[in-house]
Amino acid sequence: MSDHLRKAFSELFGSPTYADCIIRFIVHDSGGDGTAAAASVPRDVCEPLPAHQLILRCGSERFQAQLDRWQKPEEDTEAYQPAAKCARTSASSTPAGGARSQQPELVILLDCDSQLEPSKAALSYLYSNRLPPEATASVQQLLGVRRQAGYLEVAGCVQACDMELGAIFEGTQRNYCPPTASGGEPTLPSKLLPVLDLYACRDVVQLCEDEPGIQRVLASALSYVVRRMEEPDPDPSVGPSKGDLLAWLLGGDAVTLMNRQEHAQKLSRLTVPAMEAVLQSSSFGTDDESTVLVVVEAWAYARGMHWSWNDGVRRLVRLANANESYLTDVVPFLPWVQKAIKSDGKGWESCHWICVRLCAFIRSAMLPLAHTGRT
Repeated sequence: MSDHLRKAFSELFGSPTYADCIIRFIVHDSGGDGTAAAASVPRDVCEPLPAHQLILRCGSERFQAQLDRWQKPEEDTEAYQPAAKCARTSASSTPAGGARSQQPELVILLDCDSQLEPSKAALSYLYSNRLPPEATASVQQLLGVRRQAGYLEVAGCVQACDMELGAIFEGTQRNYCPPTASGGEPTLPSKLLPVLDLYACRDVVQLCEDEPGIQRVLASALSYVVRRMEEPDPDPSVGPSKGDLLAWLLGGDAVTLMNRQEHAQKLSRLTVPAMEAVLQSSSFGTDDESTVLVVVEAWAYARGMHWSWNDGVRRLVRLANANESYLTDVVPFLPWVQKAIKSDGKGWESCHWICVRLCAFIRSAMLPLAHTGRT
């Protein structure tokens, strides 16, 4: 499509010029008396938006299906009710003479008034093939537009939001503006602002975390934190530590990390300081400490360190919380343990016996601390 034609389409957004349908944004408010009849009261959030059937059909399968099902209502009947008992607030939907408009009315149901602007931003993308600048100013706004674009099935808009989110963490998105307080100062005074902004929206992210686009965003956010490991942690009153952020980006616990391929692939991105921060985080949970040791070994293998002992990482594994079978039957066969055995020049049987006794000693000596580990 030529730039001239795309510009012409973008100028038609919200314009009555050549408009042949309208879009209504409806919210169902709860009734005040608690009765069934008043339990849900439809309400128009704003004036109906003039729209164009050809553009809507080409840009959204949802609108195409709605237009295919729409039938012109008879002027003297109440056969068609796009939103039952909704008050008509638009002059285009209720002409001065009282006759009902013959234009198709497409209804967008919203959960709350705050979804209006993200919905309009998604519709703006449908017309112009670009996100409006105000929609890309923060992670929260982009996630809101992304959610509404998926609901409205606007072709390409979800992918555009994912690209903008990734660009924020890669440092190539110039429109990002961190949340500010009334005085104009950032509400999160930290160089980790974008990730903290994403963490504040973790409930929204959780709804779509299985999507490949969001996983790429989370991987970019993880790399963003890893590149800033030398920065001091945010103040506890402002946000979580870097270790807590990394633990959340890795799935939150060792079991999820090792059972979800999209999370396991992120392990290779972690540097030694980053892995230490994860293991020191109280929010990084596990079912058993042996799973944490599996995570550490998988990370070491991905980083090409599986033949070496790294005091700063492996010693953060709380062996007192691991089950005895793992300690006696698995740990002695780990590559770095085998390397230590060969370097000592001692027989395997005696070294295995030493490992067994050592693990038993650790378990008995540290038993009082066994319940102070990860949750």
